[in-house]
Amino acid sequence: AVQAIQPQIARLLGGNAVQVTSVERLSPAAQVPTPLEVGDIIVSVNGIKVPDPATFDRVVAAQGKGSIRLAVIRGRERGYIDIPAR
Repeated sequence: AVQAIQPQIARLLGGNAVQVTSVERLSPAAQVPTPLEVGDIIVSVNGIKVPDPATFDRVVAAQGKGSIRLAVIRGRERGYIDIPAR
């Protein structure tokens, strides 16, 4: 699950994004070599910015059964997490 980031974090990042609030233990996002973690900030999905939870859900759903690449900020590190198709 994700939630909108706080306004002060958005200002620091230069835009809105979503923050991970929970990760299902058996979900694809938890099974990859570098799994998503609570607190991760997701900036984009397959290059599409996700400024709020509704946009995140819509973009992920639109990917269908294809794999997705998340642009993630964890602490001070930026990187990508690739999640395979189901």
